[in-house]
Amino acid sequence: MKPLLIVCILTALIFIVSCSDSPRDITLSDEYFPLQIGNKWYYQTTLGYNHTIEIIDTVRINGQLFFKTEGKYTRGRSTGHYTRYSDNKIYQKLGDREEYLFIDLSTPLDEPYSAYQAHMQTLVTRKASHETIDLFGKNFRNVIESYHQLPEGDNYHSYYARGIGLVALIWDNEDQNVTLRRAIIDGKTVFR
Repeated sequence: MKPLLIVCILTALIFIVSCSDSPRDITLSDEYFPLQIGNKWYYQTTLGYNHTIEIIDTVRINGQLFFKTEGKYTRGRSTGHYTRYSDNKIYQKLGDREEYLFIDLSTPLDEPYSAYQAHMQTLVTRKASHETIDLFGKNFRNVIESYHQLPEGDNYHSYYARGIGLVALIWDNEDQNVTLRRAIIDGKTVFR
């Protein structure tokens, strides 16, 4: 059950991205969650498997622009979902289910709010904005750190770097981590 939860959370977290139709509509999500078809992230976990996540398409659902993502795992599993951005909030949609609030980037530090991850209600709190931070021996600049409290106590921290996206997930109670190994953004390798 734990690996499936991690796969769901990671897939959902990877694609907290902007859906701005115009370059002049730059928003917070554009900075921390770059979006373009072909953007791809390569991750490694301490659970013994690796995976990639890639933006593969866009689609309009009920008049809203969503970005379609695909995750491929070394264990042979594939996943996908849709993400859209509006007013510094990220909404996600799995299949034909209703969309849900995934994260609110405009919430002040240390003010918790209710959100969902793979349709599990969770309490999310923005904890810090780091000018620089060292994660697993790699230095990142301009990182947003959030804390996620899940119903079964599988709480974790997420770290998003400007211009890259999700760079790490670190669980509280167990030695479980997800780390970025490589990212291709706008056709260029921005992290290796």
